[in-house]
Amino acid sequence: MDWANKIYGPLFDLLACPKCKGGLCLKEEKNGLECRKCGLLYPVRDGIPVMLVEEASYSAPSEVIRIKKPESLVNE
Repeated sequence: MDWANKIYGPLFDLLACPKCKGGLCLKEEKNGLECRKCGLLYPVRDGIPVMLVEEASYSAPSEVIRIKKPESLVNE
């Protein structure tokens, strides 16, 4: 998709989720930007990301990757 090439650039790393401040990743198949932390999917309309929590939707729980601390490090 052409919008992904326009969005991804040097300033992409500065974008953050307005709700939790987590990093975002491109989801071309869903036509949006997904928060790596909370799983909100922000739509892209006419090549412009709509970074409003009210416009976002949640990804399916199985699609959100959560990083868990290994059991061996829990008590450290």
